[in-house]
Amino acid sequence: MKLLALLITSILVYTAFSSAQTLLEANGKGHTYELIDSLLAPGAHAEETPDQCTNHPQFGRHIREVWDETLKKWVFEFMIHAPIDNDRCLSS
Repeated sequence: MKLLALLITSILVYTAFSSAQTLLEANGKGHTYELIDSLLAPGAHAEETPDQCTNHPQFGRHIREVWDETLKKWVFEFMIHAPIDNDRCLSS
């Protein structure tokens, strides 16, 4: 009985700590949303950004890939407009 309890506990612990992970890294190609979608929501949109709305097209993409000189690699840059919350395609 103790052996069965130990086996079940071991399986539960292994399952809890062995979940699949996805690593999302900027690659500098400029297709940021497509990269995010391909890993997090293939065939859909994982990100929610104001530039997907018709009321904010002039600004451009709100998630960009930029070179970070300190890290010496491509990173994601998030453009945030705190006073204006139109990320759900609503006017404030």
